Amino acid sequence: MIDITKTHTFDQRLVLRTPIYSLADFDKSFVVEKLICDPVFLEAIYIASPSLYNACLKYRSGLILVEKEILKFRHSLYKYYSRMHNRCTPFGLFSSCRLTKWREGESEVIIDNNNLRRHTRLDMHYLCALAAYLSALAGVRDQLLYFPNSSWYVMGEDIRYVEYKYVDGKRQHQISAVKSSIYLMELIEAARDGLTRINLIAVLEKAGIQTDSAVKFIDNCLDSQLLIPELDPAVTGDGLLTQLLRTLEKYNIKDLQINSIVLKLKQIEQLLNKLDLQLVSNITDYQEILNIIDTLDVPYEAGKIFQTDVTGIVNLESGLSTDLQTEILTALGILHKMRSNKQTHLVSFTKRFYERYGDRVMPLLEVLDTETGIGYVPDKHLVPSPILEGLYLSETDEIQLHAWGKWEQTLQKKWLKAYKFDQRHIEISEEDMEDIIPANPVFPFSVQLMFEVTSSGQIYVKHAGGTSPVNMIARFAQSDPELTKLASELTIAEQNNAPGVLFAEIVHLPEGRVGNVLQRPAFRNYEIPYLAKSLLPENQQIRVQDLFISYKKGKIVLYSKNLNKIIIPRLSNAHNFGINGLPVYHFLCDLQDQDQITDLKFNWGSLRQQYRFLPQVVFKNVILQRASWVFLEQDIQKLLQKSITLFRELLLNFIQEYNLPQKVFLADGDNELLINFEAYEETHHIFELHLKGRSQFVFKELLEPARLVKNLNEEHYMHEFQAFITMKPELNMKLAAQKDDLSMQEEMTATSCTDTEWLYYKLYCGVRNADVLLANPIKALVEHCEKKGWIKEWFFIRYTDSDFHIRLRLKLNDIKWLPYITRVFHNTFKPYRKTGFLWKIMTDDYQPEQGRYGFNTLALAEKFFYYDSISFLGFLDQSSGDERENLRWQYAILSIDTLLEAFEFTIEHKLEFIRNLKEAFASEFKFGAEQRKQLAKSFREKKSEIYASLSVQQPDDQFYEFYLILRRRTEQIDPIILQLREMEMNGTLKVSIVDLLISYVHMLVNRIIPEFSRLHEAVIYDFLYQYYKSVQGMKNRAQA
Repeated sequence: MIDITKTHTFDQRLVLRTPIYSLADFDKSFVVEKLICDPVFLEAIYIASPSLYNACLKYRSGLILVEKEILKFRHSLYKYYSRMHNRCTPFGLFSSCRLTKWREGESEVIIDNNNLRRHTRLDMHYLCALAAYLSALAGVRDQLLYFPNSSWYVMGEDIRYVEYKYVDGKRQHQISAVKSSIYLMELIEAARDGLTRINLIAVLEKAGIQTDSAVKFIDNCLDSQLLIPELDPAVTGDGLLTQLLRTLEKYNIKDLQINSIVLKLKQIEQLLNKLDLQLVSNITDYQEILNIIDTLDVPYEAGKIFQTDVTGIVNLESGLSTDLQTEILTALGILHKMRSNKQTHLVSFTKRFYERYGDRVMPLLEVLDTETGIGYVPDKHLVPSPILEGLYLSETDEIQLHAWGKWEQTLQKKWLKAYKFDQRHIEISEEDMEDIIPANPVFPFSVQLMFEVTSSGQIYVKHAGGTSPVNMIARFAQSDPELTKLASELTIAEQNNAPGVLFAEIVHLPEGRVGNVLQRPAFRNYEIPYLAKSLLPENQQIRVQDLFISYKKGKIVLYSKNLNKIIIPRLSNAHNFGINGLPVYHFLCDLQDQDQITDLKFNWGSLRQQYRFLPQVVFKNVILQRASWVFLEQDIQKLLQKSITLFRELLLNFIQEYNLPQKVFLADGDNELLINFEAYEETHHIFELHLKGRSQFVFKELLEPARLVKNLNEEHYMHEFQAFITMKPELNMKLAAQKDDLSMQEEMTATSCTDTEWLYYKLYCGVRNADVLLANPIKALVEHCEKKGWIKEWFFIRYTDSDFHIRLRLKLNDIKWLPYITRVFHNTFKPYRKTGFLWKIMTDDYQPEQGRYGFNTLALAEKFFYYDSISFLGFLDQSSGDERENLRWQYAILSIDTLLEAFEFTIEHKLEFIRNLKEAFASEFKFGAEQRKQLAKSFREKKSEIYASLSVQQPDDQFYEFYLILRRRTEQIDPIILQLREMEMNGTLKVSIVDLLISYVHMLVNRIIPEFSRLHEAVIYDFLYQYYKSVQGMKNRAQA
């Protein structure tokens, strides 16, 4: 197991999160009459829910009289009351965060809630709407600078970009396109540093366009969001209200309406600052702000208009004991070992990128285009085929069941023991983990950790992982200079420890209200703005148009062309970007954790679906998972709609039956409501209002906090600590130095060169028409060119970019023959073009995949492709009609086996080689138990055909003609194999023979199978594996 205590270290600072109220009086009676007179409580309620605040006033005035309404009101109040005592997550005035530290000696953290600081701002959704309103005002429109939409890119004859519209108050994005022109490209280039509307019009007038047309064209560009005003929101740096005021004041606009708006915005800013001068403010102060907002004629939601964070201070001498650090690090090592690599969108994208582009360096926006590129998140589909019949793929990643290995068996044994003895916890030991091999042997460079210390002295790890050490604190850094300093220093250290790359902040605003959690200071030297503004200088902004990607050593590498640097994107906030994220944003965010596991948590795997009670999981002194209970509606049906007296009796039976503790949390996603079963009346209300009608709900255990976080009155608090763990600098630098430092410019030069020996055509046709082209005009063309001595080699592959086509490559004997080949080519295919059989022909540069096939073995791979292409033409000569479709997959199996024979693979070597391919493709297509069962059944049904195709001996055997074709190929490639073996012996082979064979086999199948070749590969490898396993079994039995 990785000893993280030797490789990683803690930053000496911690962030402490606590509710506003202590636990001292929580267990006392819940007195509504007292709460509705508490100014702290009332102000917190007002910010969170003005309607509930108004209900408090009505109740206080005796205007809520109906018992059902009183019950509902009391319960709503209880939820907030409970939150102010029990939940640490920052939310309005209900909780706070502050800096503390690790220290030697005992743990004791003294907080001073008399010196809390507030930071109140307006809702980002409202401010975005206000910015749009201001940008459209006639007095502002002509003053502002306009910039190109940050998402634009050229595709074919179009300029494409992303624009948004508001539907039901939410941003909805769509891809738009305009016809590209010289004028439009000049306009975009001219606006790069910002131009006013008048100057934009002047650019077109200078190009010879009439003024009326230029005005109309520019206004259309503004309205369609191809050009964006400088009032467009930024989510890093100063708050949006400050941004708006700074921009409007900069132009000193002489307009009464604009001056009035600026004055009102300044008044709002001053009143917000006034609110933050003290912890408790009068509600009239908020209403004064709303009165001004009402005059601006921009709609807002009263319950969300104010956003507030609270920070505080800690006694300088107090802190958390460093004795806890070793226990935490050891437990994180255990969690890392448990985690398995999951099939992510990025894994799938990486495979699709390599299939399409190989080693080429490609513009990011071109690759992610859903029409001409490969997009990011692909659609799932299946196609009928003789060997795909009866195979049904999982619709989602979740359908595949977890494999039951030794670890799952160990967990189940521990669960059964806990259940048998009514225990609420199980213990994990290092011995239990001895045989577990981590999916990713490299522990993350940096980890954000959230934990609490329990009354028993245990450490409960609530969350560990993340892509950057600042994700959980960035949002609150704008509220506290000390948090800003911490975040800045952590990001600087992150960059300094990896000097060979640049970390760049992703700046994006998916929709207005999400901006409330995205707004943060600018911590990094570089930013990638995408549909949001960056406030950094132009030379520190990396445009998405400047980003290129390539495939290196199984990973996607992101480059900046202008900076000639590898870029590692970072999103320093906790936004759930995977939900409805735009492809570019989703990709950049996913790329953050490509090389590491960033979610270190205990996972019950398939046991979660099997058992409704899951005990607490403990490793030494660290709790990895709380106990939880899943209940169905029928489990509590008898508890509902009963009198308090009867409810109490039934509740006691319910608690005893399920061995529940006195206090639990009712969990609803991240929200948790504390239930104290001894408070029968309140529990009865919760059951009636929360659980009635719910088909399922979850209880989670309450871990009583240690009394180490206290106020000046010795009252203790629920608490969460955030710690920051990073790899020791000397180790981080050592790893960084091991990275391949090939520059982006060198990479682009290596992959974009054109080999003038090769002539390269793309022939666009129907999938099923490809064989007709290969068997007729292509065969006639290459045979004629070879006979004339114009070419020395040729080969083809099948391919799909935006459309299916054949890629035909001809290696010239001499460049002087090019005009002759071109003339014969067009004459040969002219009839097929005329009938529409072949609907498009394109030429392209041949960009060989040197990384895949090896710089010094590329020519050998091309020669193999030549002989293999000839072999496939032989297959077409010997097959026809519907019979060909059934023979096709059998020929593929025979072709693979013949190739392995040519390389003198024993049955053991064949089995190992095919096993690796089978497992890799099964993982790609998420074959679970159901798919393996289907494949086994399909193999049994086709067993006789498989054995027939692989057991050719006599001229009258069905596959004898195919056997002769492939035997001829073996004779042709013998010199290739001999040369590869010699290079292997003398140590000059850059790519291993096994890796070359994997690529040879993959391309071999591509030539044989018309479409969905990767899925066919998965099935063919499975069939071959089952066949080889059977042959090996027979061999072993014969030798016994």
